[in-house]
Amino acid sequence: MAAFLTVYLAYFAGWTTFYEKRTHEILALPILATAFFVYFARTCRERHPLFILLTALTGAFFFREWHFSGTSTGIYVALVVLAVLAWKWKEALKILHQWHPMKVWLLAAFLTYGLSQFTARRGFRVLHLPLEYELHVGLEEVLETSAHLMLLYISFLSWRFSAESKLKPLTSAPDSAESAQ
Repeated sequence: MAAFLTVYLAYFAGWTTFYEKRTHEILALPILATAFFVYFARTCRERHPLFILLTALTGAFFFREWHFSGTSTGIYVALVVLAVLAWKWKEALKILHQWHPMKVWLLAAFLTYGLSQFTARRGFRVLHLPLEYELHVGLEEVLETSAHLMLLYISFLSWRFSAESKLKPLTSAPDSAESAQ
């Protein structure tokens, strides 16, 4: 909702640079490159399927933002391959249930990407959103950049969690059998 409001405010204030496609195409490259390298460092450190998937996903989005031949179809192929790998690694990915903040941010990022694609395909035309025709490209770009920023945030947030650690119950006193030894 905030993205929509800021685009409308920028439109009425005359600050079209805020939602211009070119601005967001330029911003996407350093945002995604940074996120990619942070995820890649996590992958090298722990080699956990979650970080492998996030590294590959961010890399696919990065290449898609270059807009060279084949990336329009390539992103869909990459998403299918990553979905198959996620299904294969579903047991290892259950660790996300222990990382509530990361799980919430990932869900928010994926929903924002989905909303950006819905907007790009003019889905709000049906709802008769005011100025939809003039602003749908700007809305899509701002939403997509918001999702990119969420991926970047998640990449840094991921360093707070370890895929190797298991939750252990806290005990207040050592077991009596252990203390006898």
